[in-house]
Parts: sequence; structure tokens; C-alpha cells
Amino acid sequence: MISVCMATYNGGKYIREQIDSILPQLSSADELIISDDGSTDDTIEIITSFNDSRIKIFHHKYQGKRHKLSPSHYFVTSNFENALKNAKGDYIFLSDQDDIWSKNKVSVMMRELQHCDFVMSNRTNIDAKNNVLLEKAYPSNYINRGLFTNLFRNGFPGCHIAITRKLLNYSMPFPPDLILHDTWIARLAIILNLNVAFIDEPLLLYRIHENNVSNTAEAALNKNPICYKIAYRVNLTFKLLRRALKIKLCSK
Repeated sequence: MISVCMATYNGGKYIREQIDSILPQLSSADELIISDDGSTDDTIEIITSFNDSRIKIFHHKYQGKRHKLSPSHYFVTSNFENALKNAKGDYIFLSDQDDIWSKNKVSVMMRELQHCDFVMSNRTNIDAKNNVLLEKAYPSNYINRGLFTNLFRNGFPGCHIAITRKLLNYSMPFPPDLILHDTWIARLAIILNLNVAFIDEPLLLYRIHENNVSNTAEAALNKNPICYKIAYRVNLTFKLLRRALKIKLCSK
């Protein structure tokens, strides 16, 4: 069973096209889990108009403390966690609300998931009107570079990845006040020495527009004080090592 997990917030402008690209790739036994963070536009109306039993909507309200630094990241991560904790599938795909999946995204990534716990694909960048900006966002050898890059920044954006239930169980629950859910999952897979794969074929059209939640949040994160960045990474590393140790002790 496949669970596609999507976090939404005021995504009405593009979400229909994204859902249209996902549903044909799912079987009747699969599910599209959507966690909505209180949209005030027509996002929910568009989702419900599909009238598809595979779509399951969960309403989310951020319960953590309010942050002056990187507030958007905290909201998005908490929203995704709400979707992930409601997923029932053996294989989990993460999805943004404003991209478009290639018609073979699920089938290609599922082949890799038979022997890997973490799979990432390449992407094609498009603009708000679906014009191609960049055919391939990453080089073919990105898996090696990405493993190194991910130590310093988010080298594995969530909208590119799919994971197994095993890795999801290892990753959940997220530690309190986590900034980037995808970084947490990727780094945990690396620390646990799980099988990780990169698919060079672009399997999604990544839409770049003025209201990108991820781009806006990333820009805010990059403006944070250097002392905050260092302290956060040290703390995150400690939490990752503690989680990995707990997993290894429990598996003995």
C-alpha cells in the first residue's frame, strides 16, 4: 500500500493540477493523505470536489511554541508530521501542494523502494505558467554530493523523496521544534546506514513561484544568526545520534 502525504496551506491556485497528476498513479488500495493547516482560500473545496475515497483530509493546528526564527519551517514540519502519522501505507511519498508529478513517478520510485529505504529523484524546474526553467536540477552523481551537502543544509527536499514504512517508523515522532522534516528523515537514514538511492530521471515538475512556502522559509532560515545556525545543528545532531542509538538498542 502506498501513502502519498501532502501538507497544504492556501494552495488553491495549483493544487488541482497536482492532485490530478497523483491520483492516476495510485491503486484503489492506496491513499492520498492531506493535512491542511487552516487554509482560508478554496483549497479544501477543490480537494473535496474530487470526491475520491482515496483522499483523506486531516485538519492541523500547530501546537508548538511560537518562534521568531524560521517560523514557516516549524509550521510546515508540524503539518507534514500530522500527515505522516495518519499514513497507513508500507511506502510513503512526500508531496508539495504546487508541483506536478511525472506520469511514471510512482512506478519508477517503487522499483527502487524494493531494495532501498530512502529514494530521491531529480526534478525539472518550472515557473507559475508551467514554462520549463531548468531541465535537471541536480547532477547525475548527486547522491554522493547530497550525502555530504545534507550535513550543512537540506540536501534532500521532501517533495523529491519516498521512504519505506521502516524508515518512517524510525523517524517518528519528530523531535519537538524540528525545523526541517525532510532533513531529519534523510540524516537519520544516513546515520543508520540504510540503503539510499538517487534517480537521475526528473520525476516531478517543481514549480517556482512567488508564494513557494519552501523557498520563502528557506530564505528566512538563511538569514538567521550564525550562532543560531550552529546551535541548532549541534542540537539536531545530538537528537539524531540519540534516536539512532535507541533504534539500534531496540533492534538487538
